[in-house]
Amino acid sequence: MKDDGLGPVVVGQLQQEYPDERVQYLDGGTLGLDLLAYVDDFKHLLIIDALDIGKEPGSIYYWEGKTLDGFTRQVSVHEVGVKELLNALALLDIDLEVTVMGIQVADVSWGLELSEKVQSSVPLLKEKIIKRINQIQ
Repeated sequence: MKDDGLGPVVVGQLQQEYPDERVQYLDGGTLGLDLLAYVDDFKHLLIIDALDIGKEPGSIYYWEGKTLDGFTRQVSVHEVGVKELLNALALLDIDLEVTVMGIQVADVSWGLELSEKVQSSVPLLKEKIIKRINQIQ
């Protein structure tokens, strides 16, 4: 679904371009609540996802914490996504620092390529992700 593929695209690029022994990359894809099994041994979770918050397509946004104030609806075509995962983390009182970073989608029609507006924002998003990773000790 074009821009909905942002997360896997960026995670794949970061795995190749920014290997770091402190970081475990995972393409969460359609795992939804099944991702809870992967976060047990971690102190930090950085989620990279396509966002639909009604802003300018290609704009970069991020949140820290276990709630997504302003993340009004889900872009993913999957039934369970980021918002539900964060709700579960809060309900289960899992002690985890969470950062969500993403780009406002432009096009979620059928297709495999990111839209031009989203693709042009990917390099800046990756810079911000690497900066955030380096802030975590």
